Amino acid sequence: MTPRIICPHCHSPIDPHTLDYAASDSAQFRICLACDEPIVLALTLAIAELPPRRP
Repeated sequence: MTPRIICPHCHSPIDPHTLDYAASDSAQFRICLACDEPIVLALTLAIAELPPRRP
């Protein structure tokens, strides 16, 4: 069975191996083929570089 993820924008089931790649200074993305919206995969900042969480 082909693995699938659900797009958080259009809710289409998508094979993650077919997604286009994109990146910015702060995150790595995959582009949904159904709706052309970015899906955040991973932050590129180290956890130590993130601003402190406010209570």
